[in-house]
Formats: sequence, structure tokens, C-alpha cells
Amino acid sequence: MPLEGLEDILRVVKRGSLDRNPRLNRRPTCKKRGREAGRFIEYLKASEFEIGSEERIAVVEPGYYWTLTYREERVTPIYIKMKCVACGCEDKITDPVLTLEYLRRIIKCGEPRVIYA
Repeated sequence: MPLEGLEDILRVVKRGSLDRNPRLNRRPTCKKRGREAGRFIEYLKASEFEIGSEERIAVVEPGYYWTLTYREERVTPIYIKMKCVACGCEDKITDPVLTLEYLRRIIKCGEPRVIYA
């Protein structure tokens, strides 16, 4: 079941353990005006998101180009409900790594060893 552990993920996010994650600190922009909105982590903390349905994606394996191989993974995207303060435009956006599986993995790994300022 893709939603198992969602409460644990939200608890860790709201505690601030993922505040320094570079992928979650990205800022989406308004499609109409190009103005930056809040960071992904802020939307997650405020519970301003929706959980999408599970999807199958192809992940390319590293290696030589003539031996290109891939595997399939199942991911559950998280859609951020963004509203532009300048024009009032509402949008539902996501990021390729903004998935439940990504959040579970980085929580499982613990504190990162490399911190980006």
C-alpha cells in the first residue's frame, strides 16, 4: 500500500529533519508571471499537497552506452498545490524526485553527510 508510513513521513518533515535537503529546498515558479513561490519543504510542512496514484517509470542503469539497460520502478508522486501571491494563479505541480518513495529513502538514510549551503 503506497500510503503506509505517510504519518511518519509528515512527522519527520514537520520536525525539520529534512530542512537542509537541496531537492526539497527548490522553489517552483508561477507559469504566468515567473515569480518564485515557497520551497517544496514549506508546502509539505503545511500539508498543502496531494498524493497521486502509483505509476510505473523506467530508470536507466548506468553503464556503457552500447549496453543500455533499464529497470522499472513504481513511484507515488506528490503534487504541490501552489497559489501565486502576485496573480492568484493556482497550479498543481510536482518534481521528478518528489515522491513518497524518495522521502522514505532519505528518512531511512538519516542525516546527509554532505550539506549544501
